[in-house]
Amino acid sequence: MKISISSMLSLKEKFKEWIRKQPCLICGQESTHAHYTKRGYGGMGMKGHDLIAHPLCPVHHGEQHEIGIASFKAKYKNIDFDWLVTQQIVDFLESLFDD
Repeated sequence: MKISISSMLSLKEKFKEWIRKQPCLICGQESTHAHYTKRGYGGMGMKGHDLIAHPLCPVHHGEQHEIGIASFKAKYKNIDFDWLVTQQIVDFLESLFDD
């Protein structure tokens, strides 16, 4: 099955909108920020891929940028960020069929 560029862009925008509506991974509060994690995508100062995002509240989004991703993951070591990326994509795709 082929997907058009416009359909793919629309899907990425829907995902970004969806991720911002999810609760913060750290505190469960309302999330208005999607933090993009770099994984070989982009260079210095560039955000990561749209599908590799974590919903964070403004406080935790700011903290992550202040202390850096390695320190942030170490501080919140009880959260499996890598697993959550996969689960979020699955949850998002399932939400498309719930409407």
